[in-house]
Amino acid sequence: MMYEISREIFKQRLLDRLNFHLINISSKDNFDKVELKKETGHISYGANFVDELQKQVSDKDSNIILFSFNPEDNASLTSAANDAKLSGFNFVYYYQGSKEDNILDKGLN
Repeated sequence: MMYEISREIFKQRLLDRLNFHLINISSKDNFDKVELKKETGHISYGANFVDELQKQVSDKDSNIILFSFNPEDNASLTSAANDAKLSGFNFVYYYQGSKEDNILDKGLN
């Protein structure tokens, strides 16, 4: 299954990581512009996305949240979620945020 999640659910999962892998799919150019205190993975969306995802998340039944804070990545984000689903990952969620979301893990909103 593949679901888009709300900002509140993303925030909750960011703060409480139980059994979730959070993967930023932004390109390297956009990746450094937003920093989160909590550790997240990073895989730029491209031809090797599924291979890289399988290296970082070996269990296909793991909960995965793919996210980006760059609105330009919206098409890549949904494509990445679809590719993950088609490659056999069973629980894929995605969140399209904005650059203002970098305060999510600082408890300000």
